Amino acid sequence: PNSGIGRPKPAPSRLPIAAPTMDKIIPRRLPPCFAAPQAQASGAILLFSADPRGYLGPCGCSENMRGGIARAAFQVLEARKGSLPVLYLDGGDSLFGQHTLTPAQVLQEERKALALAEAMKRMGLAVRATGELDDVRGAGFRQGLGLPELAPGSVKLLQAGSRRVGVVAAQDAPQLARASAQARKDGA
Repeated sequence: PNSGIGRPKPAPSRLPIAAPTMDKIIPRRLPPCFAAPQAQASGAILLFSADPRGYLGPCGCSENMRGGIARAAFQVLEARKGSLPVLYLDGGDSLFGQHTLTPAQVLQEERKALALAEAMKRMGLAVRATGELDDVRGAGFRQGLGLPELAPGSVKLLQAGSRRVGVVAAQDAPQLARASAQARKDGA
Protein backbone atom coordinates (compact mmCIF):
# COMPACT_ATOMS: atom_id res chain seq x y z
CA PRO A 1 0.00 0.00 0.00
CA ASN A 2 1.00 3.58 -0.53
CA SER A 3 1.93 4.86 2.92
CA GLY A 4 3.58 8.00 1.62
CA ILE A 5 2.33 11.53 1.25
CA GLY A 6 0.00 10.76 -1.68
CA ARG A 7 2.54 9.67 -4.26
CA PRO A 8 3.90 6.32 -5.50
CA LYS A 9 7.01 5.04 -3.79
CA PRO A 10 10.31 5.47 -5.59
CA ALA A 11 12.46 2.47 -6.44
CA PRO A 12 14.46 1.43 -3.38
CA SER A 13 18.03 2.61 -3.14
CA ARG A 14 20.87 1.16 -1.11
CA LEU A 15 22.63 4.15 0.45
CA PRO A 16 25.11 3.82 3.31
CA ILE A 17 24.27 5.48 6.60
CA ALA A 18 27.32 7.16 8.12
CA ALA A 19 26.11 7.13 11.73
CA PRO A 20 29.55 7.36 13.36
CA THR A 21 30.09 10.82 11.84
CA MET A 22 26.56 12.10 12.50
CA ASP A 23 27.56 14.56 15.24
CA LYS A 24 29.94 16.30 12.84
CA ILE A 25 27.31 16.72 10.14
CA ILE A 26 23.99 17.03 12.00
CA PRO A 27 24.06 19.25 15.09
CA ARG A 28 22.13 17.88 18.07
CA ARG A 29 20.02 21.04 18.13
CA LEU A 30 19.27 23.28 15.21
CA PRO A 31 20.27 26.88 15.79
CA PRO A 32 17.22 29.10 16.51
CA CYS A 33 17.42 30.72 13.09
CA PHE A 34 16.74 27.29 11.51
CA ALA A 35 13.93 26.27 13.83
CA ALA A 36 11.36 28.97 13.02
CA PRO A 37 10.19 29.63 9.46
CA GLN A 38 10.71 33.15 8.24
CA ALA A 39 7.26 34.73 7.87
CA GLN A 40 8.30 37.27 5.23
CA ALA A 41 9.35 34.59 2.69
CA SER A 42 7.01 34.25 -0.27
CA GLY A 43 7.61 30.55 -0.89
CA ALA A 44 8.65 27.42 0.93
CA ILE A 45 10.90 24.44 0.40
CA LEU A 46 9.41 21.00 0.96
CA LEU A 47 11.88 18.14 1.34
CA PHE A 48 10.66 14.53 1.27
CA SER A 49 12.25 11.23 2.16
CA ALA A 50 10.80 7.72 2.07
CA ASP A 51 11.94 4.13 1.92
CA PRO A 52 15.73 4.72 2.06
CA ARG A 53 16.68 1.02 2.39
CA GLY A 54 20.07 1.98 3.79
CA TYR A 55 22.57 0.15 5.90
CA LEU A 56 24.96 1.10 8.68
CA GLY A 57 28.65 0.86 7.89
CA PRO A 58 31.09 0.07 10.68
CA CYS A 59 33.08 3.28 10.19
CA GLY A 60 31.56 5.20 7.28
CA CYS A 61 34.74 4.82 5.27
CA SER A 62 33.60 2.49 2.49
CA GLU A 63 35.14 3.00 -0.90
CA ASN A 64 33.13 4.99 -3.42
CA MET A 65 30.47 6.22 -0.98
CA ARG A 66 27.94 8.38 -2.81
CA GLY A 67 25.43 9.51 -0.25
CA GLY A 68 23.71 8.25 2.81
CA ILE A 69 22.00 9.93 5.71
CA ALA A 70 24.94 12.29 6.17
CA ARG A 71 24.48 13.64 2.64
CA ALA A 72 20.72 13.94 3.14
CA ALA A 73 21.30 15.84 6.38
CA PHE A 74 23.74 18.16 4.65
CA GLN A 75 21.14 18.94 1.96
CA VAL A 76 18.48 19.72 4.58
CA LEU A 77 20.82 21.93 6.60
CA GLU A 78 21.97 23.75 3.45
CA ALA A 79 18.34 24.42 2.47
CA ARG A 80 17.69 25.83 5.96
CA LYS A 81 20.45 28.41 5.44
CA GLY A 82 18.37 30.16 2.79
CA SER A 83 15.61 32.69 3.23
CA LEU A 84 12.71 30.31 2.53
CA PRO A 85 11.13 28.21 5.27
CA VAL A 86 11.88 24.48 5.00
CA LEU A 87 9.60 21.58 5.87
CA TYR A 88 11.18 18.13 5.98
CA LEU A 89 8.63 15.31 5.66
CA ASP A 90 9.04 11.54 5.54
CA GLY A 91 6.68 9.23 3.67
CA GLY A 92 7.34 6.14 5.76
CA ASP A 93 8.88 2.70 5.29
CA SER A 94 12.11 4.31 6.44
CA LEU A 95 13.08 2.28 9.49
CA PHE A 96 13.56 -1.25 8.19
CA GLY A 97 14.35 -2.64 4.75
CA GLN A 98 12.46 -5.94 4.79
CA HIS A 99 9.28 -7.38 6.28
CA THR A 100 10.92 -10.06 8.41
CA LEU A 101 14.23 -10.24 10.26
CA THR A 102 16.23 -13.24 11.31
CA PRO A 103 17.31 -13.27 14.96
CA ALA A 104 20.85 -12.49 13.80
CA GLN A 105 19.63 -9.32 12.02
CA VAL A 106 17.54 -7.86 14.85
CA LEU A 107 20.24 -5.97 16.78
CA GLN A 108 21.84 -4.40 13.69
CA GLU A 109 18.48 -3.45 12.18
CA GLU A 110 17.29 -1.88 15.44
CA ARG A 111 20.53 0.12 15.63
CA LYS A 112 19.94 1.31 12.07
CA ALA A 113 16.37 2.36 12.90
CA LEU A 114 17.60 4.25 15.99
CA ALA A 115 20.29 6.01 13.94
CA LEU A 116 17.78 6.98 11.24
CA ALA A 117 15.33 8.29 13.84
CA GLU A 118 18.04 10.36 15.51
CA ALA A 119 19.14 11.75 12.15
CA MET A 120 15.54 12.66 11.22
CA LYS A 121 15.11 14.50 14.52
CA ARG A 122 18.33 16.42 14.02
CA MET A 123 17.27 17.37 10.50
CA GLY A 124 14.09 18.89 11.93
CA LEU A 125 11.56 16.33 10.71
CA ALA A 126 8.14 18.02 10.75
CA VAL A 127 6.01 14.88 10.39
CA ARG A 128 6.11 11.42 8.89
CA ALA A 129 3.67 8.86 7.61
CA THR A 130 4.23 5.28 8.69
CA GLY A 131 4.45 2.21 6.50
CA GLU A 132 4.49 -1.55 6.93
CA LEU A 133 8.30 -1.63 7.06
CA ASP A 134 8.30 0.80 10.00
CA ASP A 135 6.49 -1.79 12.13
CA VAL A 136 8.78 -4.76 11.56
CA ARG A 137 9.75 -4.65 15.27
CA GLY A 138 6.23 -3.65 16.32
CA ALA A 139 4.33 -0.38 16.71
CA GLY A 140 5.71 0.04 20.24
CA PHE A 141 9.30 0.08 18.97
CA ARG A 142 8.37 2.60 16.24
CA GLN A 143 6.49 4.86 18.63
CA GLY A 144 9.30 4.65 21.17
CA LEU A 145 11.60 6.41 18.69
CA GLY A 146 9.72 9.66 19.37
CA LEU A 147 9.26 10.75 15.77
CA PRO A 148 6.31 13.01 14.86
CA GLU A 149 3.87 10.62 13.16
CA LEU A 150 0.76 11.03 11.08
CA ALA A 151 -1.65 8.08 11.18
CA PRO A 152 -3.24 6.84 7.93
CA GLY A 153 -6.27 8.95 7.07
CA SER A 154 -5.04 11.86 9.18
CA VAL A 155 -4.28 15.46 8.29
CA LYS A 156 -1.70 17.82 9.73
CA LEU A 157 -1.41 21.48 8.79
CA LEU A 158 2.08 22.94 8.96
CA GLN A 159 3.03 26.58 8.75
CA ALA A 160 5.72 27.37 6.16
CA GLY A 161 6.21 31.11 6.27
CA SER A 162 2.93 32.63 5.11
CA ARG A 163 1.68 29.34 3.69
CA ARG A 164 -0.24 26.52 5.36
CA VAL A 165 0.83 23.15 4.00
CA GLY A 166 -1.53 20.23 4.40
CA VAL A 167 0.14 16.87 4.92
CA VAL A 168 -1.97 13.74 4.64
CA ALA A 169 -1.19 10.07 5.12
CA ALA A 170 -3.20 7.39 3.36
CA GLN A 171 -3.17 3.67 2.65
CA ASP A 172 -5.48 3.80 -0.36
CA ALA A 173 -6.93 6.24 -2.88
CA PRO A 174 -10.29 6.82 -1.12
CA GLN A 175 -8.51 7.57 2.16
CA LEU A 176 -6.18 9.94 0.34
CA ALA A 177 -9.12 11.76 -1.30
CA ARG A 178 -10.94 12.18 2.04
CA ALA A 179 -7.86 13.41 3.89
CA SER A 180 -6.92 15.79 1.08
CA ALA A 181 -10.42 17.28 1.05
CA GLN A 182 -10.18 17.72 4.83
CA ALA A 183 -6.80 19.46 4.51
CA ARG A 184 -8.24 21.93 1.98
CA LYS A 185 -11.30 22.50 4.18
CA ASP A 186 -8.96 23.21 7.12
CA GLY A 187 -7.09 25.89 5.15
CA ALA A 188 -4.24 24.20 3.33
